[in-house]
Amino acid sequence: MSARCGDELICDFAETYHIYDWRGLPLNLAVILAGGLPEFSRSKMKLRGERATLDQLLLARICDLLAGYFGAKTETGEPAPSLVKIISEPPKAPDKPKTRLFRSGAEFMKELNRHLEGGKNNG
Repeated sequence: MSARCGDELICDFAETYHIYDWRGLPLNLAVILAGGLPEFSRSKMKLRGERATLDQLLLARICDLLAGYFGAKTETGEPAPSLVKIISEPPKAPDKPKTRLFRSGAEFMKELNRHLEGGKNNG
């Protein structure tokens, strides 16, 4: 369990048992305590691939139904997005930052000055 959800297990042990270094426990005790974590604990939810508890999903579904009933629309007039879909979908991977290499410090300074001058004209 710890290889797939180590950070979650640390948080669960701290929250549930007030144990802040579960790796210092005897292995059999750590296994028993991990097995005794509630079904909605971070570790068990991650192992099951769940991003929200049943309660959260039911509340989101109620909100979706009410939004549909009252005709909730976004500023563009589109129907309101489904909360169930939002909390159920895995998070999108962040965009990789665009990096640029410069051959010299002078080349870097030239580009920096170009951006700074552009900011003065636009501000």
